[in-house]
Amino acid sequence: MWVKIFGTSSSEFAGFRLLVFTALFCSLGLALVNYFSKSYYNNYKRDAKKLDSLLLVINRNEPKIQPAVKIFILEKFDPNSVSEEKLVNFGFPTWLAKRLVKYRASGARFSKPTDLLKLYGFSDSLYARIEPYITIKPSLKLKKPAQKLAKSHKEENPKKRKKPLPIFNLNTADTSIFQTINGVGSKLSNRIIEYRISLGGFVSKNQLYQIYKLDSTVVEKISSNSIITIDFEPVKININKATKEQLAAHPYINWTQAKLIIAYRNQHGAFKKLNDIQKVYSIDEDWTKKNAPYLSF
Repeated sequence: MWVKIFGTSSSEFAGFRLLVFTALFCSLGLALVNYFSKSYYNNYKRDAKKLDSLLLVINRNEPKIQPAVKIFILEKFDPNSVSEEKLVNFGFPTWLAKRLVKYRASGARFSKPTDLLKLYGFSDSLYARIEPYITIKPSLKLKKPAQKLAKSHKEENPKKRKKPLPIFNLNTADTSIFQTINGVGSKLSNRIIEYRISLGGFVSKNQLYQIYKLDSTVVEKISSNSIITIDFEPVKININKATKEQLAAHPYINWTQAKLIIAYRNQHGAFKKLNDIQKVYSIDEDWTKKNAPYLSF
């Protein structure tokens, strides 16, 4: 029959039919695969994470813009007359520039460049940078003939009774007044004033015992000839605004304590009263009592 209709045998027609069926099945299967692969793709989140990772790598490799370096223009200056504004322009921290001016206002004078290192908090690196520009004019101290005569007369009369020393204000006296005390020379008088400035002023005569190489007998002489006025108010540090450098510059606050105070303040907010500072690690009641006259909120 198949030979009559198609000119082929029954076995050949069966093979042809199988071939057609196979082709149709493959075409249908391919269409189904394409349909489901487009409709049900759900790997978008994974692809997004890969994209984010790629962007992070790209950002890391991008060159970072370096902050602008502040350039200080230096020129010759005399530390005995230079202004606070110029000191800041030379690269001095503002607090150090203020300290130098206060030191100078107290009656002290720089006689040589290395005297700047006597200021509390004056770093060796800053000194090395400005040292070539320091020019100190010699002080003019002319002795009058009458002064020379008085001096020779004094030498001729060593047994002459000395006048009692006048009582002076411990927080305003300059180096010349301190040097009237027997045992206090130029170095010690400068050291007393430097310590007074770094403290913010003396609130007790016992603080004189804290000064390096100041003998107890000299302390007693100074104490007996000086006073601290009742209305004296020391210079205070605002505990809620001061930087680490400003805190650590005070003789009663070391660098570690300054960092801990700043860290606690940043985490918990401003201190409201003196006892709040005792919440900081290593700060106890004795510390707060000692620093109380010098702190504000």
